[in-house]
Amino acid sequence: MGFITEAGITTLALDIDGTLYSRLQLNTRMVRSLFPNVRLGLAFNRARKEVRRIQDEYPPDDETREGFLDRQAALVAERYKKDVGVIKELIDTQFYRAWERTFTTITPFPRLRETLERVKREGARIILFSDFPIAEKPTTLGIADLVDDAFTSEESGYLKPSGKAFGYLVERSGSERTKMLYIGDSYDKDCVGAADAGLVSWYLGKAKKAGAKASRSFASWAEIEAVI
Repeated sequence: MGFITEAGITTLALDIDGTLYSRLQLNTRMVRSLFPNVRLGLAFNRARKEVRRIQDEYPPDDETREGFLDRQAALVAERYKKDVGVIKELIDTQFYRAWERTFTTITPFPRLRETLERVKREGARIILFSDFPIAEKPTTLGIADLVDDAFTSEESGYLKPSGKAFGYLVERSGSERTKMLYIGDSYDKDCVGAADAGLVSWYLGKAKKAGAKASRSFASWAEIEAVI
């Protein structure tokens, strides 16, 4: 009997980028997205960090994805000195539309599918929850048939680790918080956010980067498969 059954877990929620496939593949594609407009790329990255810094203290008026995109564009526009509408379109072209193409060649971590198949046999639902657009990633990673739902934190108007983002995940899942297991490769965003929201939190990555908010840490999907 594995952890899913022993702990009564009804939903396994997963980060995608760096969790289901390697951070090297992610970083390579993120570097590419800095072009052709490097200045826009740097301003976009700074805006995402700023959103995380201010989002809980200064909640957005519109807690939807459109509201999130408006706030993100406004932060970029402050640095870029251009109209927010123009910036929003530039961001959509250089990042969101481009990501739909550049993430069609990612390959999953070994034993990912086998682990998720085991989870499904245990009767749990699988949800993907990422700060970035989902696009065709489940299909590209060969797990679309195992995934019950997938959405981005942007739909909540917030980014991880905000409690509002994880609250949106819980609401969409229809599960009890304490019966949800969340696995991610970012301790600060995934594990801290999930644990603070009342979910069971597991960390996937280098052990030295984990902390007390992650109830368990793993170096590979093979290790997770052995216990889940």
